[in-house]
Amino acid sequence: MACVSGLSKITDNFLLVGAGQVRATYVMTLPTVSIDTTYNADLILDLVSKHSVEGSGSLAASVDNVFFGFNATGVLPVITSRPISLTTLDVDLGFSNLKLSADNATIDGDTIIDWQQTATNIETYFHTIWNDEVRGIVNGIVRCSIDHIVNVSCHLI
Repeated sequence: MACVSGLSKITDNFLLVGAGQVRATYVMTLPTVSIDTTYNADLILDLVSKHSVEGSGSLAASVDNVFFGFNATGVLPVITSRPISLTTLDVDLGFSNLKLSADNATIDGDTIIDWQQTATNIETYFHTIWNDEVRGIVNGIVRCSIDHIVNVSCHLI
C-alpha cells in the first residue's frame, strides 16, 4: 500500500473577473509531496534495440515546489447569443528537487539503476522541454480544444 504525504498543504486560488469579456486565473501550489510504496518491474523496452528493466522492492519519491496554473481571457456572453470563447491562454506547470530511491533494479540484468541520477535526468528533461515554444504549442492546443467544445471554430495553423 502506498503512503502519500504532503497533500494537506496544497493551496489553490481561482479568480474570475468580468462579465462579457472575462479574465480567469488559477494557481495551485504544493510545497512538498512524497510517496513511499513498493514496486515490481519486469519490462521489455523495444527501442532501437531491446532492453529489459527488472526489479522489485521499496520505492520512495518526493518532489518540491509543485505548481500548476493558468491565466485566460475570453468572452463569456451574459445576454447575447455569442458563443463562449477563449482569446488567450497561458498554462504553466513545474516542480523542483525530484528525489527517487528504491531497492535495486537492473537494466539488461547487469546495470544497476542509479535512482537519484534517474531523478536528475527526469527533472533536467522536463525543464529542457517545458520552454516558451512548447508552452505556446500546449496553450494553443488547449485553447483550441476548449473552443471546439463550445462550438467555436478554431484553427491552429
